[in-house]
Parts: sequence; C-alpha cells; structure tokens
Amino acid sequence: MPHDPHGFDGDKDGISCES
Repeated sequence: MPHDPHGFDGDKDGISCES
C-alpha cells in the first residue's frame, strides 16, 4: 500500500487502498 496524504482508508499513517 502506498502512502496517501489524504488517508482514504484511515487505517494507518495516511495509508490508502485508493491509491
């Protein structure tokens, strides 16, 4: 999972499944 500044998943430090 790539780090995402928005943090769509909100699981960890900005980690998003959306990216």
